[in-house]
Amino acid sequence: MSEERLLIRAAERGRTRQRGLEAWHSFSFGHFYRPDRFGFASLRVLNEDRIAPGAGFPEHGHANMEIVTVVLSGRLRHRDSLGHEETIAAGDAQWMGAGHGIRHSEFNPSAEEPTHLLQLWLQPARSNLPPAHAVRRGEGGFPHGATVLAVQAGEAENALPLRLDARVAMLRLDPHERYALADRGRHWHWLQLVEGGLTEAAGEALAAGDGLGLRAEQVALRAAEDGALLLWVAMGLH
Repeated sequence: MSEERLLIRAAERGRTRQRGLEAWHSFSFGHFYRPDRFGFASLRVLNEDRIAPGAGFPEHGHANMEIVTVVLSGRLRHRDSLGHEETIAAGDAQWMGAGHGIRHSEFNPSAEEPTHLLQLWLQPARSNLPPAHAVRRGEGGFPHGATVLAVQAGEAENALPLRLDARVAMLRLDPHERYALADRGRHWHWLQLVEGGLTEAAGEALAAGDGLGLRAEQVALRAAEDGALLLWVAMGLH
């Protein structure tokens, strides 16, 4: 069972810098190891990546994770061992249910434009399911309000089908806007601020790159003077 509140400031994240890649890790990942940070509720990995033109991740494998990739700007080229080959762009989201095993590669196909993305891994409700893949197309960005990207299979027609009790959404708030987060019995929340600021988030002020996990029936938010764009993950029992 996770602790019921976890605040990770942007500067407290792990950082990977290598040729063509700069990545920030909210939880233990790769060479970044923190014994007190192995995820929050069903969320196991949350990375923010910036990939230079032509760079990326060569073919590698995953198993028993639900992996959601959200493109914030630029494009990402995906190929996998199931035969899928997709390019996802700003506003798009991709789901890969790794199941009993899948291999894939991810590259920035542009010769000029960098790619900025968020990638999160969630623990599925069952292990060793068949691997699967799907893409949700956006409209070049995230409009005002909540944009649901992924949710437990069958709950929303246009969302990616997660194989656990969870919802993944992007939320854009206007300057000084108030908003209350709640999701039918999913009382574990992770907020990751991408742009702007929050003057109120369950008693905390958040800046870009900050993350907050907590257990609550409802989470009160208020955007700062430049508004806010954030990732919201709501999770049920885990």
